[in-house]
Amino acid sequence: MAKVSILEKSPLTKWVMNGWTNVMTNLGKSSKDKRTGARIEITEIDKQDLEALYHSDDIAARIVDILPQEALREGYTIRVEGDKDDEISKSIHAMLEHWRIDDKIERAWRYARQFGGGAVLLGLDDGRNDPSQPLEPSSLKQITYSHAIDRFQMYADTQSLNSDLSSPYFGLPELYRLQSRSGNVEEISIHRSRMLPFFGVEASQERMPSVDYWGDSVYNRLYNAIRNFQTAHDSLALIVADFTVGVTKLKDLAEICASGNEAALLARLQLVQQTSSVVNSIVLDAEDDWERKTTNVGGLKDLVDKINGRLVAATSMPHTILFGESPSGLGATGDSEKRDWYDYVKSQQESILRPALRKIIDLIMLSSDGPTNKKLFEYDIEFTSLWQENEKTKLEKRKIQA
Repeated sequence: MAKVSILEKSPLTKWVMNGWTNVMTNLGKSSKDKRTGARIEITEIDKQDLEALYHSDDIAARIVDILPQEALREGYTIRVEGDKDDEISKSIHAMLEHWRIDDKIERAWRYARQFGGGAVLLGLDDGRNDPSQPLEPSSLKQITYSHAIDRFQMYADTQSLNSDLSSPYFGLPELYRLQSRSGNVEEISIHRSRMLPFFGVEASQERMPSVDYWGDSVYNRLYNAIRNFQTAHDSLALIVADFTVGVTKLKDLAEICASGNEAALLARLQLVQQTSSVVNSIVLDAEDDWERKTTNVGGLKDLVDKINGRLVAATSMPHTILFGESPSGLGATGDSEKRDWYDYVKSQQESILRPALRKIIDLIMLSSDGPTNKKLFEYDIEFTSLWQENEKTKLEKRKIQA
């Protein structure tokens, strides 16, 4: 007869050996394990709080601003096929600068990160007086304006959702309603082909209606980490203010307070304070006592570093970029962190910035007043490297080449 172990025979086996629930130690039991009371909830931050975070919190503003700024910091070059003297490229750059397209793209991208959505609204004169109609590229005459707006200025027309499975815009609105903040102008319907949209954190199909078919703000995920960071640093400031305090022990203090003679009590305390400042000594009654107590801050730095590290991990930014700190440690240069960050920015240039630039450049080429007379040339966009070599490295390379 085969032997059976006690563990196999025990009715508790499936609980002891399986998962995070253990009836022997109460691990995972809702009545005993406090962790089971924690639940995941979607953080919903309204527009007013999103505005307050950006305009009142320096770190929150930096989280939104730094990626669009870095992506456009060094600029880009347009290489047009067959354009030997770069005349077409220069003309396109001139038109982009005239309409301040880079500034508008950066602002719309910031809106997308802050609010969950933003767009560059383009005035495209194609002979149609109705902006709710799709753009007709063959009839495009000129670009008349460009404006950066946030998702709360332009809401989706849910009656125009694209239902074509073969379309890259499937599930997204064909029309958006532009609202007037002044209230003096009627709402205008804008077709998606007349704007450069920027979306925030990607939302699931089920969540799309709740974010008006845009995206989530980056603050939704970071809210708790930002709050912990600022709370920790504000608490540090309070600790510094009360780092040392004087403790005065007065004889018959209770009787003085009970008698209502507050003036005498304040006079005695004021004498202690004045003598401490004037003669660098304390004058007390023989039966009174005074001492100075210092707050113990041992281990506080490690705790603050942990909170800082949690925010760094949540933002995907190195601490040298997020906090503007110099690299720490013997021989630390921060080059590795910078290269990782620049690689991330490069990926965002490719996935977010390049499609927007290609659309506006195509429109410039197809417009009657463009430099190519409505001919769409093959071209490429080369983003200038964010990594700039120092002078020593450049000289070493030249020496090797020589």
